[in-house]
Amino acid sequence: MLHADEAKNEENREKAGKCFKDIQDLCWKMRGVLGEFGQKDVWKEFRNIENRKKLAKLIADIKSLDEKALEYLRLAVRDKEIIELPESVFPLLRPPEEPSS
Repeated sequence: MLHADEAKNEENREKAGKCFKDIQDLCWKMRGVLGEFGQKDVWKEFRNIENRKKLAKLIADIKSLDEKALEYLRLAVRDKEIIELPESVFPLLRPPEEPSS
């Protein structure tokens, strides 16, 4: 049986994973707004203002889900030891640096 904190961390990781799956689904919806996969003249669909509005809404939804996933991941690792990673890997998961005096 998982300790209560570990169970909560697992729950937060699962919620983050669901956000990422939902992001993937929205990306496919974006593709659907522009036409069928493999269609040569897909760029022409950008001319349609209604399509651009649909894409803007989907992008806003993706951004919101991405922010939510990041927060779930932060909650899942907040009590964990931070592993030193190269700067280019997950920079937003690092705790903020203390300002130097």
